[in-house]
Amino acid sequence: KLCDAIVHLDANLDIEAPAPQLAALLHSAATGTCLSGQSFLRFFTEEERPRVEAMFADRGVGSDGPHQDSAYVSLKDAFHVTVRCQMFIAKFEGLDGSSSFVVGLNEMEERPTISDIVLERDLARKPDPL
Repeated sequence: KLCDAIVHLDANLDIEAPAPQLAALLHSAATGTCLSGQSFLRFFTEEERPRVEAMFADRGVGSDGPHQDSAYVSLKDAFHVTVRCQMFIAKFEGLDGSSSFVVGLNEMEERPTISDIVLERDLARKPDPL
């Protein structure tokens, strides 16, 4: 496995094409558009958004400075659970000068499943029979 999710972004960091892998990673409902047209930044924690946005800005038109090819980031899933991932960024420029990005995400740690969360909650509610 190379990446858990691959996401195609336009120059505004909006998701260009359906992203079913990202939807699955974030426990988001899979629809026909599958997150297409949504801002990629909305899936990051509030604390991470400025840093992630700066990573993409470093790859702006005419930027020759150093940039990060990968970083560890925190996203939020549909249940507001933090998802730690390693993010890889590749920038592409069209013949017309427009930019787009391909982003790869690898989840870094296992999260509890929904059934684990429900079981833990139910066990916490039951009184000890002894």
